[in-house]
Amino acid sequence: MEKDGKSNLKEVVSINSEEDTTPKIGENEDTKEDITPKIGMEFDLEDEAYLYYNMYAGYVGFSIRRDWLNRSKVDKTTIISRKFCYFKAGYKKEVAYDGKKSRMELRCGCEAQMVISHQKSGKYCITLFEAKHNHEVITPRSKHKLPSQRKVLAAQTAEAELANRSRIRQKLVFEFMSKQVGGRENLGFTLKDINNHLQSKRMREMKEREAFTLIHYFEMRKSENASFFYDIVGC
Repeated sequence: MEKDGKSNLKEVVSINSEEDTTPKIGENEDTKEDITPKIGMEFDLEDEAYLYYNMYAGYVGFSIRRDWLNRSKVDKTTIISRKFCYFKAGYKKEVAYDGKKSRMELRCGCEAQMVISHQKSGKYCITLFEAKHNHEVITPRSKHKLPSQRKVLAAQTAEAELANRSRIRQKLVFEFMSKQVGGRENLGFTLKDINNHLQSKRMREMKEREAFTLIHYFEMRKSENASFFYDIVGC
């Protein structure tokens, strides 16, 4: 655009200097920091390396799992090297399904991975990293559906347990929680995760009640017969 025969440089500069707000692969959307794993990066613990790779995977849009590991031949416990990979990495043969049909396991042979090795310093160092995928990654809105990205916080489980005791349907509680954080994609877990937690809690409580009943029975027998003896051995 020209004004009085001269280019309006201020306007041109303003247009060209607009920032590209599209998140880049491996970039933290909030801080714009590149969190892509790099060879030579070190961690104090194997779990810290897993958490870092999982965080990176969450921003890119895929789920991970622990693959092979090598342990020390000296103490048989120290992890010498470990591979983390895409949760559908590798291939598996066709398997029977419910004894009726056969189907292929949901594996795709993706080579995306991160390998760490134990150093003399005691730290774990990234020795191999592959970022390429042979499949589509998911969008941020669906990140909460990925197995390694799903996590139910203590406050959320407490809210679900309270609702369950009040006989409120879990689907309603889930929808309420979703609205509180602006959508299901911001919850970090699915309705199935809540249901699984409540089912596990019920199973634990049933076992505890059974144990209490058994101990009560033993105590009653002991009060009736001085020679009766019982002992509880830890598993």
